[in-house]
Amino acid sequence: MIHDNTEQSPCIVTAASLPYKHATIKFDDLLLFNETSHSVYRKMNSSIPLYFGKPSPAIDAAWAELLQYEYPAITSEEMALNPFLSYNADKDKHPVTGRYHFALDVFHNLHCLNAVRKELDKDYYGAHDHGHVGRQAQYQQHHNPLDAAQRDHIDHCMNHIRQSLQCRPDLSAAAMHVFEDLEGSKYFLGNAEQHTCYDWESIMRWAAGREFDPGYTTPVG
Repeated sequence: MIHDNTEQSPCIVTAASLPYKHATIKFDDLLLFNETSHSVYRKMNSSIPLYFGKPSPAIDAAWAELLQYEYPAITSEEMALNPFLSYNADKDKHPVTGRYHFALDVFHNLHCLNAVRKELDKDYYGAHDHGHVGRQAQYQQHHNPLDAAQRDHIDHCMNHIRQSLQCRPDLSAAAMHVFEDLEGSKYFLGNAEQHTCYDWESIMRWAAGREFDPGYTTPVG
């Protein structure tokens, strides 16, 4: 990670277009210890969509909804106010919308996390998925070793997520507890009780009001 203490570039998402609301949130999916069975289990909130687990159409639908606003269009006025976003006037205009598009980095991170998720179950997605990860998985069924382009994509994704976590670290504290199973193995478990977050729904509402890429291409990054 490169540290740069210079003034930050202006952002398309301004206080005027998207107020940075904060919310105190309890995270879903906690790792807990069952004192009766002496085993670790996941405590889930059934009212929240499932994003991880055994591959299923429901999980894929949850991710599709989460990423539906991944590539919004940028207006000419916004382009003028944000010269750090450089576009090739001939190549970068979308052939269907006739617009230029951008991505908020939070969606880049979610895209990458979804790509890593699919890589964990690449046999399933090689047969069921029609995105770039699925196509790579189909390729891998006939070409060994692991396709270098797909490995580069996954490594890029994990490293991008790492840098993003370090860029805006969550400093919510968790009390760590020691548990022991029936075989004498010890577990060190803890979950932060509350997190102060940007209000995700306000971001999605802002994003929903913009023009989006209808799927002409499937970006790789």
